[in-house]
Amino acid sequence: MSAPGIVFAGADVILSDLILHSRVNGQWDYTGLDSPEYCLNIDYFWRYPHKVKYSYNSRGFRDTEWPESLQELQDAAWCVGDSFTVGLGQPYAHIWPQVLSRSLGYRTINVSMDGASNDWIYRRALQIHQEINPWLTIVMWSYTHRRESSDCSLGDEQRRLHFSQETSEQDLQHWLNLMTKLRTLPGHLIYSTIPRFDPLLESDKKALPDDVIYVDPQLDYARDRHHFDILTSRWFVDQISDRIG
Repeated sequence: MSAPGIVFAGADVILSDLILHSRVNGQWDYTGLDSPEYCLNIDYFWRYPHKVKYSYNSRGFRDTEWPESLQELQDAAWCVGDSFTVGLGQPYAHIWPQVLSRSLGYRTINVSMDGASNDWIYRRALQIHQEINPWLTIVMWSYTHRRESSDCSLGDEQRRLHFSQETSEQDLQHWLNLMTKLRTLPGHLIYSTIPRFDPLLESDKKALPDDVIYVDPQLDYARDRHHFDILTSRWFVDQISDRIG
């Protein structure tokens, strides 16, 4: 019998290494920036009107258990990103993958990690494309200064490097190169940045391809007073829906 949440196709495990081990089946009231110790505004934190609970599936993602057939996985919309896709500070119903699921009437699969680098987002989006080839993948990129260790023996969480040793211009070019590689893949991919993404792009959004959704302005704030909340999630999903047609 297969373990819950681990999907088998014949004798082979699909996406067998796509697991965040520290979060498997975890449940927390606070995490990272969304906590009394690290939030950006403690008064706002305690006045936030919604209950926030973090529940992670058997792969360690803030999602329900994934479907158990390849067809169901292909029919889902895959959402890949960092803490803005995790929905830090938001109730589960407010995170944009869930808003998208309700809007489209399709299952969404949330593949996101707090502090994820664009390298990790690229690797995982490419892997999903190669092993699943879903009808839709939405990539919400991270900050350009986030990179990852080249040591492939480390787990995804251990490889995170929150600040690179390169210049801002080099970091930006690195991200643009990753995005360009993904854009050459066949299939229906939608790309995004996050609010306040990069000072270089703030001054020159023409560096972005036309179909990239630039989440600006941020319409509201989650409990941590940094990540966005339901209004911005809905706005972002509306942009996605317009591009799907």
